[in-house]
Amino acid sequence: MTLTLYDNASERNAVNKSINEVLTLNGTLRDESSVIDPIITIELQSDTLLNFNYAYIPEFGRYYFVNNITSIRKGLWRLAMHVDVLMSFADGIKNNSAIIQRNENEYDLKLNDGLFVTQQNPRKSVHQFPSGFTHFDFVLAIAGQ
Repeated sequence: MTLTLYDNASERNAVNKSINEVLTLNGTLRDESSVIDPIITIELQSDTLLNFNYAYIPEFGRYYFVNNITSIRKGLWRLAMHVDVLMSFADGIKNNSAIIQRNENEYDLKLNDGLFVTQQNPRKSVHQFPSGFTHFDFVLAIAGQ
């Protein structure tokens, strides 16, 4: 199993993270582990371990936020991680096509989103027909909704 440790300077909700590799470790997974919230024990005689906050496990195919680093004893560390769904599946997210109904900077007035306030004023007009009608008392025409 390979574990690559990174220093992540990006926001948690960024799809593409700005990461710098700190260290790559190879070893064997001795116990069962969750793919979503793995807890990995590492033996390392270095303080380098404390200079990272992000990881990648190619066998799981996912990037992880390192939520907690616990010292078990000298040279033995426990890493509690949680999957970063945005970075792990960034290619699939970027290749999706969608109609974005609400955006911070741009919007489409033709899409009804219920949050954009509009005002609808009825416009009424009455027209007299010069020759009149023989079978009708009135004509009603409605445009729009």
